[in-house]
Amino acid sequence: MPTIDSFKTIEMALRDFHNANNQNHLKFIFPPNKKLTSELQTYLLSTNYSIGFLELYSINPREFIAKKNSDIEMKFVTEENIDDFF
Repeated sequence: MPTIDSFKTIEMALRDFHNANNQNHLKFIFPPNKKLTSELQTYLLSTNYSIGFLELYSINPREFIAKKNSDIEMKFVTEENIDDFF
């Protein structure tokens, strides 16, 4: 877990990178199965960050039954469509 000072350094570098690429968001991924320090959590909330958690589950592919959805299109990101990705 980063200290508050190291987090602020990372935050500034990421903000500069995203601003240079016309991205208006920041996303941080913290170590799994570790709690945020109270100082870091207080900082994130006081600067209007949202805090969320992602849980990963697995399923045997033979047990996964889904209908195809024609509204969803998956594409690899390439140099030609990278601006759409950003």
